[in-house]
Amino acid sequence: MEVVCKLYGPPREAVGEKRVRYDVETGATVEDVLETAIETHPALEESLYADDGTLRESIGVLTNRTNISQREGLATPVEEGDELLITPPIHGG
Repeated sequence: MEVVCKLYGPPREAVGEKRVRYDVETGATVEDVLETAIETHPALEESLYADDGTLRESIGVLTNRTNISQREGLATPVEEGDELLITPPIHGG
């Protein structure tokens, strides 16, 4: 199934594109999508994960406009056509 990732900040710089489509298996999670993205764009790993293997606090991941921290974290399931937004936190003022 196809999932779209929209990238901003360092993740976008690592990939070189703002919008990328990844093909993942049915039943995939956000973590599976990120692993697929890193396999395709290895430079992305450094901008997403800290040295201890956890998602960097400076990166937000949203599925269909909902932060994964409000769902099941990296175990959040994704479905065909879902959109992941990968971005540094956005601060308003």
